[in-house]
Amino acid sequence: MRITQTCTVRNQTILLDLDSDQESEDDLRNYELWRAGHYDNKDPDTLDWIDTYCKEGDTIYDIGANIGQYSL
Repeated sequence: MRITQTCTVRNQTILLDLDSDQESEDDLRNYELWRAGHYDNKDPDTLDWIDTYCKEGDTIYDIGANIGQYSL
């Protein structure tokens, strides 16, 4: 089941498409759900850089972005 979760990061509304809103059955963390809940405080230096150097309409290549949390 796919769900959409809304979070607010620095006064911007972010919609995240998650595979599930449930913890996994084998007690492993649902990393998508965890990241959605910590989006605004996981890496404040990255958010500061984005706010300083990136403007609406810019194209950004995030090489080595893992799941691309900040690219989104």
